[in-house]
Amino acid sequence: MREEEEQKSRRMEQQIEALSKEISALSETVRATEKQLRAPDVSFLDSFKAAAERVQQQHLPDDPQLPCEALIDVAKHLGNLSFNVWTQMKEMVSYSPVILDPNTAHPNLVLTEDLTGLRKVGEKQELPDNPERIDQFFSVVGSESFDSGSHSWEVEVGDNSAFVLGVLTDSNQRKGVIWSALWRLMFCGGEYKTLSPLDTGSDVKVTTNPEKIRVELDWDEGRLSFFNSDTNEHIHTFKTTFKDKLFPYISSWSHVPIKIAALNVSIDVKKARLEW
Repeated sequence: MREEEEQKSRRMEQQIEALSKEISALSETVRATEKQLRAPDVSFLDSFKAAAERVQQQHLPDDPQLPCEALIDVAKHLGNLSFNVWTQMKEMVSYSPVILDPNTAHPNLVLTEDLTGLRKVGEKQELPDNPERIDQFFSVVGSESFDSGSHSWEVEVGDNSAFVLGVLTDSNQRKGVIWSALWRLMFCGGEYKTLSPLDTGSDVKVTTNPEKIRVELDWDEGRLSFFNSDTNEHIHTFKTTFKDKLFPYISSWSHVPIKIAALNVSIDVKKARLEW
């Protein structure tokens, strides 16, 4: 709006300057003609023809008119104002399908400010030993659990060489070994394994180490799947019957950060259907 105001102000200034020049030239002609009119009769008659031609040739400026589109385009700036502001803001914001719960994080993990990433540190932090906090594995769970429907999230693992992705049941017991409540994909020593309450470890062949892994949970159908997000290569699918709430689960004992990938925000404008 300020830019438009400045542009139109400059345009008005240019028009005022041009009009001022025309007025100045006309005023000079008027002064010269008045001087000749005050001259003696003979002298006035001698210069009358030239003075008349000069007055006739002088362009008379038109009455000042407000040029087209001189005013601020109010409708452009105020129409759908909240929607337009939101459209601009979507380039600056992101949405994460999973937010990590810092109250569950192992003391050797540091979470990012937006609670979507983590990294392991060498020394334990001084944190409350609350019941929800995991103390055996370098792990953290999501802030929201799922007990129905389909859900998906991507994890940017990058060059992390030791991590676990999966889901953890809604159990009050977070202390000690929690293997019996976990379905997970583990990467360690350059190899992938799957582990679950009924499987202590099975090797999984992966063609290319993914930099981003997509986790898909279908609670109702009892499926937990892992994919290479870049190639869409299927890594593994657990098939079981879920009975408890499930939390997204991330563990890492590497110092390389990993994080939940953000989703892009899009706008979908649909025309309203009017029925008479």
